[in-house]
Amino acid sequence: MATYHDIIEHQYNLSPHQLGLLAYSNPNVFPLRSLLSHELTARDNGTDIGSDNYLRASDYIFIKAKAASSESYTIDLTSPESFEFMNRHAFKPQELKAGDILISKDSNIGECCILDRDYPRGMLASAFYKLPLDKYKYYIFAFMKTVHFKDQLDLMVPRGATIRHAGTKFLDCDIPFPSGANSANIINQIEALVASLINREQHIKTTESQIFALIEKELVSRSHASLYALPTYQEILAASRTDAGYYCEDRQRISSLVRNYTGGFSTLRGFGYTISRGQNLQISCIGKSIESSTKEANFYKVVKPTNLSDYGTVKSYDYLGNKNQLALLKDGDIVFSAEGTIGKCAMFSDVGDEKIITNIHGIILNKTNHDVVESGFVCCFLRYLRKVGFLDYLSVGGQGGSLAMKYWDDVIIPRFPDSLMRQISDLYCGTKDGIIALSDEVKSLRHRLDAIFDLIVSRSDLSLADLT
Repeated sequence: MATYHDIIEHQYNLSPHQLGLLAYSNPNVFPLRSLLSHELTARDNGTDIGSDNYLRASDYIFIKAKAASSESYTIDLTSPESFEFMNRHAFKPQELKAGDILISKDSNIGECCILDRDYPRGMLASAFYKLPLDKYKYYIFAFMKTVHFKDQLDLMVPRGATIRHAGTKFLDCDIPFPSGANSANIINQIEALVASLINREQHIKTTESQIFALIEKELVSRSHASLYALPTYQEILAASRTDAGYYCEDRQRISSLVRNYTGGFSTLRGFGYTISRGQNLQISCIGKSIESSTKEANFYKVVKPTNLSDYGTVKSYDYLGNKNQLALLKDGDIVFSAEGTIGKCAMFSDVGDEKIITNIHGIILNKTNHDVVESGFVCCFLRYLRKVGFLDYLSVGGQGGSLAMKYWDDVIIPRFPDSLMRQISDLYCGTKDGIIALSDEVKSLRHRLDAIFDLIVSRSDLSLADLT
């Protein structure tokens, strides 16, 4: 409970939210500002360039607040909202180096990320501060990724605004440290876990780029794009569409590369998929259910399209208790997001006895022969179509659009040689270094780090055995 002196210290602010207190049982805490190598200056803050300096393509990028994601330790530039190509004449060097830690003070306040490589032609938006951290950098960064750090900042920042602004209040957040004879070894082990996690995230990005490069090389070397032509009246009539994007040069170029591929092509149905909506989870359909964010015995694991990553993995699951027999996913099935974030998808290769379902907002591509290798390739090619913008041209409507069931015959897949399909599928789901396996390891490391920091905030006298 806030005291009279607390109210005075907060400049007579009577907001219950901002007078909330969050204290740790571990007394060995230090405010973030005391751990910086120097006080923050204007040089550590990004700057805004104005939308008139945004370009369709450029060697220079303007990095926005959405590049820091709660789902990733490293900077995430996969979303269109995370960066803009920019006019080089508006560029000001900021010496962005691998290992630099960024924190957002606006919008997604307190969200932070670490640069996975040098960005000599990258420029930060004013929402970002680059934190001057030297000693215990990975340890401090890992704690900043926990709910404990974000809860502190949340109590400091007023609510009610459309976009919240934290200024530099994050500097007043406390960072707890272990103490005692084992403290140095504990910090070193935590930093080693963080380094391992970052390495795996980098490996996922590299592998995804390798997959797209293999697809691009095969298409370009064994196919050709037809010359662009404006649509005829008969073509518009047959498609029953008048939106310009559907007939644009980019979509026609990608479509013609697939249609002219020497190995042939097929629709998803030709590849052996049935296409259907996910399970309707409304009470009117399945009766009453119990929802949970944590795993419970005999509950269904729910894959929501919003929980799919850009790399063909599931970031997190929800859980549902229901007495009915719901429609389960099987080996080789793909869950596809057809609303909002169109094109995010994940393939399931080792379902076993798990009861995994998706909701009505997801499309299920059910592989009738359960061929995981072929399905892994198809999932990768669908992500490639998303990357090059093809699926955006097929979608209709606002709020990110929707890929209606009647447009799925426009989604065509080339029939690559079996050896190449297997190579691509293995990079995604077939080996211990595949994207799915790496993603599982990342999630395991994050859970372990969260559990360790749960202990650290509650006590300072940890032993090395506590970390196992």
